[in-house]
Amino acid sequence: MKDLVASKFGTYLVSGIPILAPSDYTYMTSLVKKYKVGFVFNSLEQIPTLLTQLSQAQYEEMRARCTELGQKLMNGYFFKRAVNASLRKLGIT
Repeated sequence: MKDLVASKFGTYLVSGIPILAPSDYTYMTSLVKKYKVGFVFNSLEQIPTLLTQLSQAQYEEMRARCTELGQKLMNGYFFKRAVNASLRKLGIT
């Protein structure tokens, strides 16, 4: 199940859709928190409260961050960064 959810992570970001991440999905929750692109929850019962406390302005800001991060994913920003770091570590660049 985690693989299925993780595979949709990038798709949601590219679409500008904020992420609802279960707290036991450690890597995904670290990204959601770092980039402020959604909410982390411990139980499904928390979701209604999280969403009702969200203002329209906060939602729009979150969507903008999702879109920005999604564009970086689409353009290969993180892949390029990883490759360049690896090449530097090998002394190639």
